[in-house]
Amino acid sequence: MPPSEFKEKPSEMTGFKKRFLRWIPFGVMAVISLWVAAGLPHARKPFSVDLSVSPEALALSVAKLKHHESTAMFFALAVLAVGVRKPWVPFWLSLALGAAWELAESTARRHTARLADLAPDLLAAMGCVGMLFLLRSAFDRREASRANQPVEPVVGK
Repeated sequence: MPPSEFKEKPSEMTGFKKRFLRWIPFGVMAVISLWVAAGLPHARKPFSVDLSVSPEALALSVAKLKHHESTAMFFALAVLAVGVRKPWVPFWLSLALGAAWELAESTARRHTARLADLAPDLLAAMGCVGMLFLLRSAFDRREASRANQPVEPVVGK
């Protein structure tokens, strides 16, 4: 047999390999973002977390656009990894990563960890879940109209 017959063709990838490759962007970006949040090349400070959740602290945190953007990006990468039919997995993954950022910032000299900073992460993740439900509903309706079949509700799948 010629050696070319032993090589695996790209279309013949196994399910495990495809799932593994889908997780790579999320995993790599999560590690990089945690590295930045922790300020690893710099000096450390004693562990401290600002636990205030006053209306002023929440208003200040919710206005942080970087938290919204980062959470939405990681939600999208998690959707790439798990698929669109499991919206709560990316939701919890992006929230867990937001909490990990705050823990990483707790000893970073140039960062401040705040409990209130989880609010924009929560809002962004909830918004992403809502958008995913709307997109899934629109695509399901489009597919159903093409097939002239009744549309099943999106909630509960």
